[in-house]
Amino acid sequence: MEFLKKIIAWFKALICGLEALEESPEKIAADQAVLTGAVSYTKPQDQQPVVIYEEREEVKPAEDATNGMVEAEEFVEMTETLNPEPSFQYYKLSYVMDRYIESVAGEKAVSTIKGYLSIRRNYFLELQEMGVNEIDAVYVQAALDDEMRKGLALKTVQNAYRFLKNVLEYAFQEHWIQRPINLEYVKPTIFAQLRPAK
Repeated sequence: MEFLKKIIAWFKALICGLEALEESPEKIAADQAVLTGAVSYTKPQDQQPVVIYEEREEVKPAEDATNGMVEAEEFVEMTETLNPEPSFQYYKLSYVMDRYIESVAGEKAVSTIKGYLSIRRNYFLELQEMGVNEIDAVYVQAALDDEMRKGLALKTVQNAYRFLKNVLEYAFQEHWIQRPINLEYVKPTIFAQLRPAK
């Protein structure tokens, strides 16, 4: 029955649309005057809109009893639920390193995990105190130079750097940093050993 009502309503709407194509020049001029604002529109009493689909009950926002306005807190609540802002969590690099090691513990060999834990305890200690969102390529290069100045072998620092890159990629995948860090030109170099440690 409801389907039949909808079909009838649709045909009525179609007929109204066809009648609109045959309107007189006077009616068209009157409509243009309403559209431009020259004349205010008054709806004829006998003209009722054609309902094709049943209208749902409109949910109105809570109103203040005194002046009919929405409370400020309620407005903020409503807009926050409709348009939530992206929230980036600010973790220290040391925390992200621990989470990365936990995430790969079942996939990597035991010796690899032990190596990761050793890097976590002994390397990039100043960098680990920084928030992961503060770190950029300059800080990473400075941290590599500091490790090289300690007299470590280049391969050791390269292994530690590989772990650091994996941790930073993991942080980006987990949405803990806003954009990936461009480490294209960052690398440990033996020339850092020629500069004295601070």
